[in-house]
Amino acid sequence: MRTHNEQTRIVYDTTIVDFLRELSPKRVCLTSDPFMIKLGALAPVEDYLKEQGVPYKIFSDVKPNPDDSLVQEGLVHIFNAKPDLIVAIGGGSAIDLAKAIMYFCLEIKKEFISGENLKKPYFAAVPTTSGTGSEVTNYTVITDAETGAKRVIQSNLMQPDAAVLDVSLTLTAPAHVTADSGFDALTHAMEAYTSLLATPFSDAYALKAFELIFANLVQAFESADSRCAKENMQIAASLAGLAFNHSGLGINHSIAHSLGAIFHIPHGRANALVLPSVMAFNLKNQGVTRRYAHLAGMLGLGFDDPQRSAAALIAAVEAFKLRLGLPSCLQDLGVAREQVEQAMPRIVENAFNDYCTPSHPFSVTRDDVAAIVKELF
Repeated sequence: MRTHNEQTRIVYDTTIVDFLRELSPKRVCLTSDPFMIKLGALAPVEDYLKEQGVPYKIFSDVKPNPDDSLVQEGLVHIFNAKPDLIVAIGGGSAIDLAKAIMYFCLEIKKEFISGENLKKPYFAAVPTTSGTGSEVTNYTVITDAETGAKRVIQSNLMQPDAAVLDVSLTLTAPAHVTADSGFDALTHAMEAYTSLLATPFSDAYALKAFELIFANLVQAFESADSRCAKENMQIAASLAGLAFNHSGLGINHSIAHSLGAIFHIPHGRANALVLPSVMAFNLKNQGVTRRYAHLAGMLGLGFDDPQRSAAALIAAVEAFKLRLGLPSCLQDLGVAREQVEQAMPRIVENAFNDYCTPSHPFSVTRDDVAAIVKELF
């Protein structure tokens, strides 16, 4: 017997303050990064909480690709704050860090408190970028400070209770952030759709996300005030997150995690770099080729021959990258061939052992991973 459940309530066409009006928190912990605080993203929330007389604390020590040392800092903060509501406002790093803090906080408490008495703070995730889908998943990605490797943790303890899609928070995102995060969402949708663990439900989420991204990402990238396109990208990112929360991902993400950790490449940009090469590699599998052909048909690029349709899809993805100013090779990111060759054993081992690799649609070897990385020069 198989089941399908969604734990996160998605609230959209609203503002974070309107959402907070539904709740009656006694103590609040806000998690965000210094950039969002500087932009004033938290100001309306702070004003509302002050108006209501609700005490709150802010944890703002959030950095891109957060590591386990930040999780430890956050644990001290949350144990001192004792919130009954946690609100994470920011991109994937802010939400992922809040999820990791929540997870380890509850794991520690479970050692001392029996399950029926364990109280989990209500957790609302408020994305300010449209890409990671972290607002609807039970995954988080944390960097190991010692090794530099990215570690994926999965647990329902960190699943947000609510995802609040407040489009006003995305309107100030720089164009390159819109492109990076949008391609992350696209990769989520495409890898979820071709995953070994794909289901009819994850397929439905992934296909709608794919459609919305190709229809809206360029406009969201080129027009900062394009509210409609940015709303659709928020929905697409959450749909893609729902898709891979059930299906898992594949080696595109595995390689992107490895390259991102070693060479400090933003995650969405790393996914964009790798995607065409992984797609070409995947054409050895007929099932994936047929699925790529279906995606090509959605873009009006379908042919009688699935292989030809899949090739057209790869070309469309390449053109999409070019339109968004995303990199075509590692040199575009300032990474030299010698650096990659020197780090190759670590790149391959981290990717091969990544949490996303087992759900790739077919078995891969370390040599396969190395061959894909070599194509990125």
